[in-house]
Amino acid sequence: MRKLLKKFRIRIDPPRKEYYDVLVYSKPEWMRDRFKRVMGPKWSAYGWDAMTCIIDVWDGRKKTPKIGEVLLCTDRLDDEVVAHELTHAVNWYANKRKWNWNIGDRTRGDKNPVWDRYDEKYAMIFGRVISQFWKKWEK
Repeated sequence: MRKLLKKFRIRIDPPRKEYYDVLVYSKPEWMRDRFKRVMGPKWSAYGWDAMTCIIDVWDGRKKTPKIGEVLLCTDRLDDEVVAHELTHAVNWYANKRKWNWNIGDRTRGDKNPVWDRYDEKYAMIFGRVISQFWKKWEK
């Protein structure tokens, strides 16, 4: 059996070019080995079922649009784990794009256009990411 079962890209916010590579392994040890190779020896991945690596990839002097890798294992490939890791991916994307997370409160029907804009944008991006994952996984 091969170590890496499937690899595909997920674009976070088309038409922007940033993307994550999704790598799905058949054994957790192989997934954790990949994490350590990508993130470096200071990181420990012991016991983790899935991981999101945030990295900058350079092609010579030019930074590529790849912003990370989502590492998964078929032992724990379910809706909860996929949603959890892709939430990390979207959060890190938002951090790289310097979204202002201090958007105030939105309770009891109070109007807050900034909150509404970010809430909707985040929900749209997350929905697209989840949809891309399952379509590409099932191919």
